[in-house]
Amino acid sequence: MDIVAFVLLFVTYKRHDKSLRILLYYFGIGIIFTLVEGLLAKQSINNLFMLHTFTLIEALLIGYVYYEWMSDMKIRKWYKTVLIVFGLLWFASKFTFENVMEFDNITATLEVGLLSLIILINIYKWLQQDIIPEFFSPQILISLGFLIQFTGSFVVFAFSNVLTVWTIYNIVSIISRIIISGGILTLRNQ
Repeated sequence: MDIVAFVLLFVTYKRHDKSLRILLYYFGIGIIFTLVEGLLAKQSINNLFMLHTFTLIEALLIGYVYYEWMSDMKIRKWYKTVLIVFGLLWFASKFTFENVMEFDNITATLEVGLLSLIILINIYKWLQQDIIPEFFSPQILISLGFLIQFTGSFVVFAFSNVLTVWTIYNIVSIISRIIISGGILTLRNQ
């Protein structure tokens, strides 16, 4: 589903600000990682290190989008600090207690929890300041899509060692990408 969001952003690239271009890069990198993961899996090569790497990339790129969308300078500073600390924790975990050839429960769960919190803070601030009054605005729809993805992923990542929940993850991912693509489509009207 990343391909739909990528194509929609790519077609309207010249009209986007920095934050939406970062989203384009995020979806493009996601497509490349998915293709490489598929090729590695087809050759029976462990591809979990790709998921570990994408966790960091996703946190930094999506976090940066919401950093750009936040008008409150104190919160922006907090976002920057949280993302730097997460990056440092990610590196520390990969060289200490998390094996990059096994599923990533700890940093992946932490990542989607932090991104969910950042998105909720942005939505709260927008509604509080009446910056984005329309429900079907691109930022609200994109945020709702990511919020569905990250909160659904939180449950999946937190309990993946206990439950088989990957079908739920795939359904949540499809729903979130449809909503995000709808948000990107509304950009055409601006």
